[in-house]
Amino acid sequence: MYFPGKEIQKRYVLVERLGFSEKSHVFLARDLILGKNRIIKLLTKENFSEAMFYQKLEHPLLPQIFDLVEEKEAVFLVLQYIPGQTLDQLFQKNGSLPEKWLIAFSLRLCSVMEYLHSQNPPVLHGDIKPSNLLLSSFGQPFLIDLGSAVQGVSKRKRLFGTRGFAPPEQYQGHLFPCSDIYALGKTLACLGGASLSADFLTLIHDCCLPEPSLRIPDFFALHKRLREFCPDLDSYFLPCPASSNML
Repeated sequence: MYFPGKEIQKRYVLVERLGFSEKSHVFLARDLILGKNRIIKLLTKENFSEAMFYQKLEHPLLPQIFDLVEEKEAVFLVLQYIPGQTLDQLFQKNGSLPEKWLIAFSLRLCSVMEYLHSQNPPVLHGDIKPSNLLLSSFGQPFLIDLGSAVQGVSKRKRLFGTRGFAPPEQYQGHLFPCSDIYALGKTLACLGGASLSADFLTLIHDCCLPEPSLRIPDFFALHKRLREFCPDLDSYFLPCPASSNML
């Protein structure tokens, strides 16, 4: 049984439970040796694949892996703690997010998705949604939670995802690179609400077509479409929308 206050191999102490799912439990933890905050994901041995992804992948918009601790019945994935807020938290606090801000965030997200999909075979995230996108306190976007990721175009009896964001094919056990495009489109529609322009709604529509072959095909193409809105936003510092001059 793992709970706040419990020590892991005399190195980490669990501070606060941040969330849980069918596949994992997530804790804020403290590294007792380095005196640093960490995120610890408690995984079952059956759901060990997320740890393997973090070991193989390295990108500035993905949390770093610091340690992997195995115990009798569980695996502890020790990840970088990134202070900030998820886009779901920002939405709950501020309401709809500004279109220009969403474009700037999405342009940055395209780079990490292009990286994941360029792996051989491609790594498909499988669960893009507002709560898995983080804006750090220093204005950097991060893609978090690879718990639903798979490697290679997938056909399985069951694929994890989130209703309302997962594409139709995911419910049939299929996952393709454009499945992540669909989920991002649904995320942008959710976060932007009724304030989005007709042109941006057209882009979201092209992300979210039910037939995978008709969607925007990949994140390189999506990046190109997004830059047509604001070519200068690739390097824009992302302030919190509540205080942003992009409102």
